[in-house]
Amino acid sequence: MGSDLIPVQVRQTDLSYYAALEPPAFALGARWVDLQAAMYTRLEQFKLRLTDIKVESTTANPGDLSVVCWMFNYGALARFRLDRVEVWSNNTRVAADPGLVKRMVVQTTGVLRSVSPDSHVTMHTLTVTIHGALPSLIELGAHIASYVTRRPEGPPTLAPNGVSFLCEFGSGQGQGSVILEQSVVVPGGAHLRVMSQYPGSISEGEVVDRAFDFLQTAAARIRLAVVWGP
Repeated sequence: MGSDLIPVQVRQTDLSYYAALEPPAFALGARWVDLQAAMYTRLEQFKLRLTDIKVESTTANPGDLSVVCWMFNYGALARFRLDRVEVWSNNTRVAADPGLVKRMVVQTTGVLRSVSPDSHVTMHTLTVTIHGALPSLIELGAHIASYVTRRPEGPPTLAPNGVSFLCEFGSGQGQGSVILEQSVVVPGGAHLRVMSQYPGSISEGEVVDRAFDFLQTAAARIRLAVVWGP
């Protein structure tokens, strides 16, 4: 860790991956038995049980159809919809392990491809949201204010409470965004949200690798170092 970086000790985290699909995966409904078999076979390594697979649908609209696989041992779930595939986790262990995230994402999208091969990913989105504690001598408000060049004049005084940045990865390679705010979960702590989007032509495994590289690089660019673990 660079001596000029401020350590952010992770206390709470949320991770999400989305794969937007086109055309919609209508075969998921038509091949119901195959879908169940693929979910169980590919996700069993994450301690998935048959009772952890749930069908969620609030209306008769096909867009509301949702099949969820709860991976309770990992604080994670995989969700299949006709227009997207999702992986969620609120477990620090998962978010701290890019290899584990990659396996979850690759196996989840593998379910889709085995059942609905005509559906293609048009956009990948991976977001990591962190609430973390800062060293006692660090005042986050001043750190945020150092990136703000102008404040509104006149009363009441408005102090900057957040800052956001956008990053382009290059032509056709996607983009990322970074938001830094005061945490409402950790007193005096930081709320860091790093999102990156990539075109569907990039493989899921490569997307996870690039997203975690961007997380570390983006944090360092705003003089933060994410510290996982107890």
